Amino acid sequence: MSFTLLNSRRRVVAALLSLAVIGTGAWWAVTRALSDDAIKVPARVCTERISGKEIAPLLPSQGDEVEEQDVGFIIKGHGGSCELKVGDQDAIVVYSRGLDSTSRERIVSKGIPVSLGDAYGYLSDKGEISLYISCGSSPAGGTNRLNVGTSASLVRDAVGSRGVPTKSTKGLRALSAFAAQAARDIAQDWFKCPGADRLPDTPVTIHWDR
Repeated sequence: MSFTLLNSRRRVVAALLSLAVIGTGAWWAVTRALSDDAIKVPARVCTERISGKEIAPLLPSQGDEVEEQDVGFIIKGHGGSCELKVGDQDAIVVYSRGLDSTSRERIVSKGIPVSLGDAYGYLSDKGEISLYISCGSSPAGGTNRLNVGTSASLVRDAVGSRGVPTKSTKGLRALSAFAAQAARDIAQDWFKCPGADRLPDTPVTIHWDR
């Protein structure tokens, strides 16, 4: 091999190594910049009534801070809502509490049946999960029910493109975990519904076979 060719090859290798170093530096700079903009979901959300640990997968991982808007989300009210938003993406919790004589069969027939231990409800055609939890007896007789509903634009948008939710609907698994967390936190720690401590520490089960 000639000295000239050897030097030429050495220069090529040196140039490639230089580009690799530059490329690595650029990659580090980009990822560092992105990580600096990573969104941190608060540990507690919705007037600190609900754990934030299951919400992150439903919202963008980078961008603006999480914005929270609550309407009537107080224990003295009969119902309220909480919206968590990053840009144009959201995760929503709504609740209502009161005497409800609607049968279980009629409730679950509103969509695809879902359950969380003794709690039951349905997954709507729009990809929203509604859970009904027994929450004590009414002085006038009958049973009080706590209804906790959850939805996320990630799931609603995915359902909208297909018409109905399916097992493969984007974000549905994360919404099932979020729905269960919201139901447990509201029923156990806030309203202290009798028997709510038996709600399992699992995502909501969707009964696809109806």
